[in-house]
Amino acid sequence: MDDQEIKESMKANLELTKENHVMLKKIRGVQKRSALFVYLRWIFLITVALGLFYYIRPLLTKITQLYNTIPILNNIDIKNLDKLIGNFKP
Repeated sequence: MDDQEIKESMKANLELTKENHVMLKKIRGVQKRSALFVYLRWIFLITVALGLFYYIRPLLTKITQLYNTIPILNNIDIKNLDKLIGNFKP
């Protein structure tokens, strides 16, 4: 190989390296954005879950209090459930 071929080969190699660098920068940008959206999605889901719990908690408390105020439900025994159901039949 003479000098001219080596220079052309190096020039082609440099151009390919520059193209490769541009593509790799774009790929890395996509990866960063993807990671950011994954984190944002998890933050959103956790925030929504906590917000729902905040708004539903009083309702659950009222339902629990209502359940505890019904005397027949406090003494339910699974074994005697048939008898209990029989009491409500006409």
